[in-house]
Amino acid sequence: ATCLNELTEAFNSGLRVEIEESELDGSDVGLLQLEELIEVAIDGDFGFANTSTAACAVATPDCTTETLIDGDPDTAGVQPVAHTTYLWADDRHFGTTMHNALGVRAIDRAFETNPF
Repeated sequence: ATCLNELTEAFNSGLRVEIEESELDGSDVGLLQLEELIEVAIDGDFGFANTSTAACAVATPDCTTETLIDGDPDTAGVQPVAHTTYLWADDRHFGTTMHNALGVRAIDRAFETNPF
């Protein structure tokens, strides 16, 4: 995990330098910095109840709100909330809340705070 983290950081840093040093004026680039959103999510800023377990009890694309794990085992009979409180839908796809955060960041960067 440490090696993958270091490789990811090195790649992202190199990519940003290339973009910033290019002749692009920012209108052609949409830098979302997903890794920063994930770090914020894991640190608890999005209110995720779980950042390591998948919310889906079955493999995607067959996962629906009816096939989610119970996000809170102490609330038997209550609609599962894992789709909004879990970072991951499955072993590699984000859940709805992280997709929403990424979309909000994209809109913000397109109209408000483009870093270039």
